[in-house]
Amino acid sequence: MNRIIEDFSYLRKTNCKGVYLDNAATTLCPDEVIDYMSEMQKYNFVNINRGSYKLAEETFEKYELAKKKILHFFGAENDYLFIQTTGATEAINIVARCFLEDNIKQGDVILISECEHHSNYLPWRVICEKKGAVLKKIPMDENGNIDIENALCNDNSDIKLVSITHVSNVLGKKQNVESIVEICKKNNIPVLIDGSQSVPHYKINFTNIGMDFFVCSAHKMLGPFGVGGLFVKKSIFSTMKHNYVGGGMVLDVDKLLWKDGTEKYMAGTPNTVGMLGWGATIDYLNKINVFSYNEHIKKLADLLYEYLKNKKEINVYTQDKDTASGIISFNINNIHPHDVNEFFRNENIMVRVGNHCSIPTMRYLGIKSCIRASIYIYNNEDDIKKIMNTIDKIIY
Repeated sequence: MNRIIEDFSYLRKTNCKGVYLDNAATTLCPDEVIDYMSEMQKYNFVNINRGSYKLAEETFEKYELAKKKILHFFGAENDYLFIQTTGATEAINIVARCFLEDNIKQGDVILISECEHHSNYLPWRVICEKKGAVLKKIPMDENGNIDIENALCNDNSDIKLVSITHVSNVLGKKQNVESIVEICKKNNIPVLIDGSQSVPHYKINFTNIGMDFFVCSAHKMLGPFGVGGLFVKKSIFSTMKHNYVGGGMVLDVDKLLWKDGTEKYMAGTPNTVGMLGWGATIDYLNKINVFSYNEHIKKLADLLYEYLKNKKEINVYTQDKDTASGIISFNINNIHPHDVNEFFRNENIMVRVGNHCSIPTMRYLGIKSCIRASIYIYNNEDDIKKIMNTIDKIIY
């Protein structure tokens, strides 16, 4: 653990007494990724796929290599195309506009779970309002599992998309997406998976899952802000229209003919440094064998879970079987979460309080807000003890 801490400037600060437990919102970025991005900004600052001079070509090669690293990390190089986005939110909105909008009509159905982030809820609400379609929630069983079979019937031709989170950003629940995709395939229903919370914790192979769309953000997995990806199955990509227009995505400006492939989504100058940084992040994750830390994360999450569960003054919303994602959500009886947070602030403990951009989940739980502690590879037992000691001060 000490070696990992050395990779992050914030954690190395001698005067840093803070406990960072908001990793489900964003993770820290290792120094070597930041340093590499700084070098790229200094010396590879040019537009890619535009200039014909050597520096532009070298930078484009680095950009393409970063894309290959990302695709390979997810086992996606054979069956999926990659569209660079600003993050998961933009990626979902691209699917809404470029795939679904022209393929949905009044009375058609979009299925989501009861526990979606607003980014995987609002785009579908807007489309349904615009087209007269229906947004339905897939029922969940007592363990929080999405019961897709219960949402289907003999004729599912009106269901145009199933869009679900892989791991809940509030409950930490990991869904069996392989089974869900298999069932949807049998019914010819496209599937989008929001992998924002799963990519930091689980080794994911897109080909094994087989969904049509997958979205995620780099900053959730030790990468930079402002860059993410929409991964589209090659077999469905041809059904998508372009998004923004401009720049280098056009073949003929008079006839309005657009380029084929993912280039038609590159209307302007992309965040090249961000993409190069994401590629460097993949190198770092592979170097440290990031998934070898899963047991460490679960051990810390279990420690906090057991402590909270044994306090009669506390309601824990995460289930014991779901701690592997490092997310523990809870409330202290008769004390508002924001008031609890003031105690944490005074101790420099950084957790998230509120509805976590997931009011649907709050409604599912029958609450308005809660406290979320989320653990990652650089946290340690001292961090957990500090939050436990602070909670003891609050309730006693």
